[in-house]
Amino acid sequence: MRTEVDEMYILSASIVFFMLLPVLFLSFIGSGNASCPLSHHSFQHAGYIASAVSINNNLLRSCTTLQPPPSEDFIANGSFEKNTDNWSFVAVAGAPMGSWDPNGYDNGGCAKISNKICWRWGRRKDGWGWGRRKDGEGYWEQTVFTTIEAGSTVELSYAWKKNYVLVPPCQQDIYITLVKPDATMTDIDSQLGAPPAYNTWYVVSGKDVSDFFNQTGTYEIRLRYDYRTWFPFALALAWFDEVKLFVTSPRGVEVMISPDYQSGEPCTVLDYTVTVRNTGNVDDVYDLSWVDNAGWSDNIWLEDNSLSAARCGGENSTTLHVHVPKSVEGCTKDNITVTATSMADNTISDNDSCVAHAVSKWQLIETWTGT
Repeated sequence: MRTEVDEMYILSASIVFFMLLPVLFLSFIGSGNASCPLSHHSFQHAGYIASAVSINNNLLRSCTTLQPPPSEDFIANGSFEKNTDNWSFVAVAGAPMGSWDPNGYDNGGCAKISNKICWRWGRRKDGWGWGRRKDGEGYWEQTVFTTIEAGSTVELSYAWKKNYVLVPPCQQDIYITLVKPDATMTDIDSQLGAPPAYNTWYVVSGKDVSDFFNQTGTYEIRLRYDYRTWFPFALALAWFDEVKLFVTSPRGVEVMISPDYQSGEPCTVLDYTVTVRNTGNVDDVYDLSWVDNAGWSDNIWLEDNSLSAARCGGENSTTLHVHVPKSVEGCTKDNITVTATSMADNTISDNDSCVAHAVSKWQLIETWTGT
């Protein structure tokens, strides 16, 4: 559901994009990259112009740095397409209500928080009046069951909207709150006070909240609304949609083998240098393993079966030894693949390959002499 205000933001963001095209084009030429696309998790719906500019700045920086591991959205049902499954509503104070609304920002529905009106007339602490508390607080909560490791790169995106019935609330604050593994709570984003326009969707896109994820463990995320109304029958309302938490592991690895091809006659040993580079932002230790396709397993070994490497480009090397079997037929080639796997996270790995070519003495002479 788009409004004229949304169209104005999209038009403004488009103008900024075309103004930045020459800068982007020159930057790509200077870095030697023909293309450097935005990552798949870039939020597709333009919000504030500053968000669009921030994304383009991040794009320029990414072309000159190591490519990070792929990120993953750790929020379940953050689009609220058909329901609020995977979320639970908690009333903290007053009489807030949580419900599913079919009119979301995108992809179906959204999560809604509103206050409840009690139509009973009676005595209150401050005198006689309608029996309804004027202030309240409630939130939608989800436990992120996938463990998030300290040092991960985490980006938050979500859409939000506020509205009222009869008169605007005198307090209407939205918070995105994080509960850390040690049970401490912190607000990682907020939308305080009256919005630029009521009943209009706004978008927070790709906000870097990595500093808040400084513990390894299970986190909870809360979509919180804190409100206060002064008129007896007024309603305060808030909506949340497209909640995404993209997490990139702090670990990464790259494997390089040099040379990638050698030849030798039977009973000779060919040595290859295996280099492991840490592309993550935490120190790591890697388990090394290898496979081959010619069945020379008894004749292949690594000098070291594990290597440590410091964060942010640290390297370490070992030697891969290949003994060309005595009984091997001439011209046999063995393709050997060495894999390095993070001991802290076995989903982080990389590999490289080399070739050992068994040749006869006469083949070597022909190769050296060119005859």
